Amino acid sequence: MKKVIMSTLVFGMVLASTAFAYNKIDWAKMDSNNDGYVSPKEMKDHYKKAGVYK
Repeated sequence: MKKVIMSTLVFGMVLASTAFAYNKIDWAKMDSNNDGYVSPKEMKDHYKKAGVYK
């Protein structure tokens, strides 16, 4: 029973942390043409400029 409770808590913490990280993404900075939609190309270009991709 302890393992089930512990597993549930760990799983819940992981879900909560990813949800908060998603909310911290500044999507407006990635929208280069200001159309309200971030395309995969705009996202890739943004991350290249930020140094995430080479």
